[in-house]
Amino acid sequence: MSSVGNCKICDSATYSLGRSKVLGKYWVWYRRCRHCHFVFAEDVTWLDEAYSDAINTSDLGLVGRNIRLSYSLSLLIRSQFNSKGRFVDYGGGYGLLVRIMRDMGFDFYRYDEYCENLFARGFDMDPAKEAAKSFEMLVAIEVFEHLLNPVDEIRRMSAFSNTLFFSTELLPDNREVLPGEWSYYGLEHGQHISMFTPRSLRILAERLELNFVSDGRAVHLLTPRKIPGWLFRLQTMSGLGKLAQSLLRQESLLAKDYHRVTGHEL
Repeated sequence: MSSVGNCKICDSATYSLGRSKVLGKYWVWYRRCRHCHFVFAEDVTWLDEAYSDAINTSDLGLVGRNIRLSYSLSLLIRSQFNSKGRFVDYGGGYGLLVRIMRDMGFDFYRYDEYCENLFARGFDMDPAKEAAKSFEMLVAIEVFEHLLNPVDEIRRMSAFSNTLFFSTELLPDNREVLPGEWSYYGLEHGQHISMFTPRSLRILAERLELNFVSDGRAVHLLTPRKIPGWLFRLQTMSGLGKLAQSLLRQESLLAKDYHRVTGHEL
């Protein structure tokens, strides 16, 4: 267990990076690891207020992000994984990505204990009913930056699958970025409390005994498979994925889902 003030990823010493005002009223100090450069908020006491709305109102890119990532995921899954397997969107929010992926023909389910399922009702995953590693892949879109205790919480995710595809914007390893200098700190909504660097994710992967690959910016993979970085970057290009989706269509699950939910044919 990390000492107070030590890094939550590698347990190394940290130093104060400075402070900024969160939610317009709370002065918050941030710490940066001297070894892996992970950055985290200190003394997090405002989350109940920050999550009064599960999806923060400043997340205007939610729809476009899910559309783009659906193309990236479809190509990656077809290229590297069993496309007929089961997948879970962990922290799946309104269920938009699950509905898109099911419409594309992938057997996706949603898990989110904080947010109402609007778009994929009937396709929630019940953790109590799932065997260990029962999903081909766990997807976590814009989740890691919300984690108070990242290692413990990511271990819980990995109980469902040994492959985690996730998105989070990265800080650079080679220089400090102060809270007021980067919008991804999310000071206006207060939900982002953990900021990762490439080095911190490589160390996290080592702790989980997994391989880490990344596009170097926003989408990443923890997996036992050995996938070259250049290939992962190619296979997660949303434009290429969109082209592949138009050429390699598989049967949509929409009609089957409609029958399952309503008992009627579409």
